[in-house]
Amino acid sequence: MPTPGRAAVREDASSAPLAAVFTVPTGAAPRAFRPSCARAPRGSGGHGPRAAATTPPSDEGNAMAKITYKHPDGTATVVDVHAPDTVMRGAKLNGVDGIEAQCGGAAQCGTCHVYVDPAGAVPLPAMDEVEDDVLYTTASPRTARSRLSCQLPVTEEMDGLVVHLPERQT
Repeated sequence: MPTPGRAAVREDASSAPLAAVFTVPTGAAPRAFRPSCARAPRGSGGHGPRAAATTPPSDEGNAMAKITYKHPDGTATVVDVHAPDTVMRGAKLNGVDGIEAQCGGAAQCGTCHVYVDPAGAVPLPAMDEVEDDVLYTTASPRTARSRLSCQLPVTEEMDGLVVHLPERQT
């Protein structure tokens, strides 16, 4: 029996080492295994490369767009969002309530669901198949104006975009 906290070597009949067996000291809490390759990039807030709510906005060419986030209670929050950040990232960086972004912008959870204002004639990228599928799983009803804000990269042409936040995301 190996001593707790020390490595023991198992041997077969020829006395050649087969494997090292590590034991945890009695009463010690087991640690979660996290390989070094699974670490999130520095400055990402630990949520993956696109969910950088804790990283500064990119400043590529200083291109910006003014985005209005309308809350269910009728209030509005207007923020300047740097291109090529997404509408979701602009909300998270500026503390806009109503966008949870649990997956960090990977188009997997639907908690950045917004309704694009029909009055605005702002050019938006086409919806891809993944976004289309995820929008069927959102907590608030999907409409013809539904989009995932993580899939809307900001451009100068989007200046004046108005998005309505749903009653709930989860």
